Amino acid sequence: ESLIPTGRVTPVEGTPFDFREAKPIGEDIRDGGNDQIAQARGYDQNFVLDGDAGGEPRLAARVHDPVSGRTMTLLSDQAGLQLYTANHMNGTVAGKGGTLYRQSDALCLEPENFPDAPNQRGFPSARLDPGDTYRNVMVLRFTADGAL
Repeated sequence: ESLIPTGRVTPVEGTPFDFREAKPIGEDIRDGGNDQIAQARGYDQNFVLDGDAGGEPRLAARVHDPVSGRTMTLLSDQAGLQLYTANHMNGTVAGKGGTLYRQSDALCLEPENFPDAPNQRGFPSARLDPGDTYRNVMVLRFTADGAL
């Protein structure tokens, strides 16, 4: 209820959080039957990434706009990926060309450790001791297929 992780890692299969196959992000964002989406007013979830954290960057996400043909591919060496969909924008902020930004008009992908990791035993440690180095590698690749 407070939007703090519970410590549980749950499967995405059969939920609005299943992005293992490409689908429009907005397809399930108005799913009033999902408590997590309703409480957050959209997506504000950390996804567990396949593969070893801290190793070589691996595929974390791919976002494609079929209208423009643009694709952004994100590789990361982190344990998780936070997906946030501008849940609290309310049309009071004007952006490019005076366009008003509204709820779910944007998305943010944040490669990171799991939120609240210091308080969740089952999450990877977020501890950084004096003298240690923190490293977060993200690779963004942009391509266009000539659509429009």
